[in-house]
Amino acid sequence: MHRVTISQSLNDKSTVNEPAVFSVALPDSGDATNVIAAAMTMSLQADTTNPKFKLGVSAQFNQNTAPTSRQNALFAGASMHLRTGPAGADAGEMPFHFLRGSVFTGYKRNGITHAEGVATNAYMTFEENRPDVTSTGIRVSAHLDFTPQVGIEVDDVKRSPHPDGTGRRVRTLYATQINLLPFGPNEKRLIASANMAWRYDVQTDFPNTDRDHRFAQLSLALTLDEHGVFRFGVDRLIGDDPTQGFVGPDVTRLSFRIQLNITQKKSFDRKRRNSVATKLV
Repeated sequence: MHRVTISQSLNDKSTVNEPAVFSVALPDSGDATNVIAAAMTMSLQADTTNPKFKLGVSAQFNQNTAPTSRQNALFAGASMHLRTGPAGADAGEMPFHFLRGSVFTGYKRNGITHAEGVATNAYMTFEENRPDVTSTGIRVSAHLDFTPQVGIEVDDVKRSPHPDGTGRRVRTLYATQINLLPFGPNEKRLIASANMAWRYDVQTDFPNTDRDHRFAQLSLALTLDEHGVFRFGVDRLIGDDPTQGFVGPDVTRLSFRIQLNITQKKSFDRKRRNSVATKLV
C-alpha cells in the first residue's frame, strides 16, 4: 500500500490528490464526450512508514474527445518525492506542517499532433499532518481546509510532423485546493471542493498561442466506500487546463473515480492498527 499511488494526475494540487477519472462530459452545447485522466506512481524502495524521500516510476494518460479541445497524451518516466518534517512510525501520530516536493521527468507524446519529446515538472505544496483525520490540507476549521501549491512545467518537443511543431515551453503554476466537509473532518462521504489553478507560459517557442491559462473545477463528490477509494462525482469545469486537455467550453461532468493516495493509505493503516489491537484484546 505504501508503494503504489493511483490518482487523477502527477501535476498540480488541483488534480494530484484527486481520484482517477473515467467520465462522460455533457457540455452546455455540442455532443457528449468522454474524458480519461489517470496516473500511477510506483516507489522503488522497500516499504517504509512515512518516508521523507522516495524514488519511483510514474505514468499518466489523458484523453478528451471534445471536438474543440481533443487530447490524447501520454507521459512516462522517473519521479522523486521529498518532504520536510519527521519520519518513521511516530510521524503519523503527531501534528506538524510540512513542505512536499515532487519532480517528474520523462517521455511525453501527444497522440493528436503526433509530437514527441521530454517533459520535466516540479511542484511544491504546503500541507499539514493531522493524526485525527485523513486529509493533509491546512485546517481553517473543522469543516474547511486548503492546500496551496507552486510549480514549474517544462515541455521540450523534439519530434513533430509539423515544421513549426518543435520547441520548448516553460510554464509556471500557482494553485490551491479548498475542501468543504459538511459533516466534519472524519466523515468524508460527501465533499464539496473548489480547485483553482493559474498557469502562465513565461517562455515559449510556439508563436500565436495563448500564454495565460486559468482554470477552476467545482466538485461535489459522494464516497462509495469507507476508505474513499471509489467516488461518484459531479463537476463543473471552467477555463483552461492544458495538462488535462480542458479548453472550454465550460463543461458539467459526471464521473466515477478511483483513488489510492495518501488519504486512503492513512485510512487503511488506521483500520489495520485497529484490527490488530482488537485481536490482541
